Order: sequence, then structure tokens, then C-alpha cells
Amino acid sequence: MEYNRNMVDMMCNGSQESYDTLINMFAHRRSELKNIDMFIDELTHRADSGNAIAQAFVATLYLNGYGVPVNLSKALSYARRSAGLGQPSGEVVLGIMYLYGYEISADPSRALYWFKMASEKEYASAYNFLGYMYERGIGVRANAKEAFNYYQKSARNKNLVGLYNLGCCYEAGIGTKQNLAEAIRLYELAAPNYPRAQNALKKFKQ
Repeated sequence: MEYNRNMVDMMCNGSQESYDTLINMFAHRRSELKNIDMFIDELTHRADSGNAIAQAFVATLYLNGYGVPVNLSKALSYARRSAGLGQPSGEVVLGIMYLYGYEISADPSRALYWFKMASEKEYASAYNFLGYMYERGIGVRANAKEAFNYYQKSARNKNLVGLYNLGCCYEAGIGTKQNLAEAIRLYELAAPNYPRAQNALKKFKQ
């Protein structure tokens, strides 16, 4: 994919599809991104100009080292600015940093707060992290059924991680009855753009 100003415009104006497409390219298919520096420069410019969506995106780049060196200080700064503007993607990044203690002390209760803030805006990624916390009992009492419900909400939004997580629930019988056919169906939906789902499918083809 070559630098596409229209995609950046759409993302910064609220297109979740454009956001998901671009973050997936940065995360898993960077070799296919041509003129990656142009994407980063433009997104950073917009983040520094106050666009909350761009702030969340740039925070994600610095948090994970997608196309830039990992810089947790910058990630936290951009995430706080984005979350402060009520942007759910920024709230999720900030929640992640509290969950794992990146640059700040780990605080599951604060992580839960930010994930719930984003989930109230029906942000699919937030459902995934809430599901993870309930599945593992992090900051909350473990509740497999509640975890399943959150993963299901994410999957209904066609979120790749949500589809994968829900597939894992059906494969292992977490919060629901085991259903391998449904697990495979969900993995297949996520697999074209999500390597973990691809790996999950390989187990069934051996």
C-alpha cells in the first residue's frame, strides 16, 4: 500500500474501518507499506495538531514499535491526550498501559476504568480487554461467562482479535459449550488478516 492521504483523512475523521486497516498494516504487514515515513509524519503532525484519533494511533505506534522505535514515554503522552478528549481508541491504549505497567505503575482498576469508558462507546477493542480481564481474573473476579459475552460483543463488530478470542472460547469451552465447528468458522473469518487465527487453524489441518 502506498501513502494514501484519503485514508488518513477518513481515519482522522472517524472511519473505524480505515483505522483498523491501517493499524493492521503497521502491525502485521509493514513490508507492504510503501512510503511508511510519510504515513508516520502525517499522523504525527495531526496528532500534534490535536486530532484525538491520530493521537491514539501514534500512541499505538510508539507503544508497540510499529515503524518507530518503542518509546513508552511518548506513547503515554499521546494516549493521555487522546483519552482526555474522550477518544475510545486512546482510552484503550491508556488502559493497556495501566494493565501492563508500561511507563506507569500497573493498576488493574485504572485499566478497567479506561476499558469500560471505551466500551460505553461500543469500541470493539475495549470489549476484548474486558473479556481478557474477566477470563483471567485481573482486577475483577474471574467470570468465564462474562469474558465470553465481551468477546462476543467484539466479534459482532467484526474485530479480528474479537473473532479470534471468541473462537478460542468455543475451542476450549470457555464460558460456553465447546463447539469446534464454530471455533474454526471464527478463526477463518479472522485468518486473512490476523496471524494468530492462521496459526489456530493449522492445528485443525494437521
